[in-house]
Amino acid sequence: MSETQRTLFNRRACYLSIAGALLLLGLVVVVRVPSPSPPPVKDRTVVSEPRRVRLTPVVFDSDAFYRTIIDNNLFRPLGWRPLHPVEPYRYIS
Repeated sequence: MSETQRTLFNRRACYLSIAGALLLLGLVVVVRVPSPSPPPVKDRTVVSEPRRVRLTPVVFDSDAFYRTIIDNNLFRPLGWRPLHPVEPYRYIS
């Protein structure tokens, strides 16, 4: 690289760093400038109804809902298969 190319490269790098610094300064000023205050909220003169308490649906209280989550666990190893339960008794005739 010749001396002129190096000088030109250094000058461009200096201009780019100055432009970046000015851009960052402008961003900080825009973020830091306080926005105008919102308009005042009028007092409510109408009495509103009290909030109703929402009860959880019966669906979420059942074991079948949680069984689906347990059976389809995303964090199990790949290829995992559930164990087949072995019954502890046998029929003898």
